[in-house]
Amino acid sequence: MAQTFWGATLVMKGDSTEAVEVLKEARAAGIWNSVTLGFNDYYLTSALIASGQTAEAQALMAATPTPPHPSFALSRTVMMGITRACLNEADAARASFTAALESAGKLIHGPDRFDVLYRRGIANAGLALLDQDEGRLTTARADFAAARNECAAPGIVRLHTQLLDALMVCPGGERLASVRAALAGHLVSTT
Repeated sequence: MAQTFWGATLVMKGDSTEAVEVLKEARAAGIWNSVTLGFNDYYLTSALIASGQTAEAQALMAATPTPPHPSFALSRTVMMGITRACLNEADAARASFTAALESAGKLIHGPDRFDVLYRRGIANAGLALLDQDEGRLTTARADFAAARNECAAPGIVRLHTQLLDALMVCPGGERLASVRAALAGHLVSTT
């Protein structure tokens, strides 16, 4: 269990490549508690995406059950959209981001509001990228501003910045620079 928490810490510090190794080792050692396994897989998927291993992240999500907690399920849907966008599966990515926005709409008034706002921001950024939609860029910036207003902890911001950076590698991703600036704020680098 300590390895899982260390891996999560590494992701939030921006050390995603090292986090992948630590979280894979934790998974291979055998995690028998489904909650801890879900937590490990969430951070492993995030680290895989952040380190450019999107096909492996997509395979991990396909091989594991959808998390029962709505916030983790929303995160998984957003991450599936990112992997699909990175793998040039535009229609599937669009469907994932749209589903994420629908889920976020149901969760926005719940206890994890800041996390929902971060995820909604990424989903809007993904759709802005895929559809070249200026309105979605504005909405994504507003989501990130609201999220940062509620929780601007460096690890949380860095985690989401790394996910957005993965989208920015996609063709046309440079259009998301203003969204990244709104998200990252004072964080100049994710490393």
